[in-house]
Amino acid sequence: MTVENRITAGVTPDGWIELFHEFDTNKNEELCKEEVMTLMRVCGTNPTDKEVEEYIRDADKNGDKKIDCEEFCSFMEKQCAQGEPKDILREAFDWYDKDKNGYIERKELKGILKDCGEDPNDETLIDELIESADLNGDGKIDLNEFVYRMQCT
Repeated sequence: MTVENRITAGVTPDGWIELFHEFDTNKNEELCKEEVMTLMRVCGTNPTDKEVEEYIRDADKNGDKKIDCEEFCSFMEKQCAQGEPKDILREAFDWYDKDKNGYIERKELKGILKDCGEDPNDETLIDELIESADLNGDGKIDLNEFVYRMQCT
């Protein structure tokens, strides 16, 4: 299956679960308003409080104004069915690619780790992230590698 078809097909359920846990920075098994705002920013938007509240309202099925993992996965699957995964993954890649050279490199991975509440100086973790996504062995992550990694987790 081509990368383009994989994007259209959507991220795997395990990929959504992993993404949820990356942004659940306080590890309480739900995304609060601040965590959703961070997620939206990582996806390349600069949401207002109202936009974050709308996102939460759309995803929140039990009315507690937070998004649990099941709600998140269900909401993201719905978004994928509407053809948005390509846009979401491209926006996320573009947001991570700070210098706009078409690659996510070590220095940019440090920023990602910081945004996710991890130690940005953990060289072992950075090596593992690159190794898990860098399919051509050039030491950096291009869009196709990023998409493949996000969909194969």
